Amino acid sequence: AVGGEYYTAALNWAKREGIMTGDASSGYTTVRPNDSLSRQEAAVMSRRFAGSLGADVGVEGMAVPAVEGWDGVAEWARDAMTWCYHREVITGWDNRDGTFSALPLKTVDRSQMTKIATVLDIEFAK
Repeated sequence: AVGGEYYTAALNWAKREGIMTGDASSGYTTVRPNDSLSRQEAAVMSRRFAGSLGADVGVEGMAVPAVEGWDGVAEWARDAMTWCYHREVITGWDNRDGTFSALPLKTVDRSQMTKIATVLDIEFAK
């Protein structure tokens, strides 16, 4: 549990709901609230949140996204990245040459987080 910060209630809720966990280096006990999120971490959290809203978060029948660098996606994030790609929550990074990349370790910026939140709200929260 985290206490006394502006984000305390939100972070504790997300941890309690299973949307956010601690990181692997701490045995999943430390959430590191001031660290950035990678695209693959944001995908995992987004899929968990959609599931908490009642969305079908299964990936059966979904093809692996046709994006460059897919082999760099961690095994623990592949289902979430696949689900997010097919549900257009987090899509491939536009390389501006007709190709797209997974870029799983790239951090999520404010504009990307806004897009993620909007899709989750429009598609799953209503």
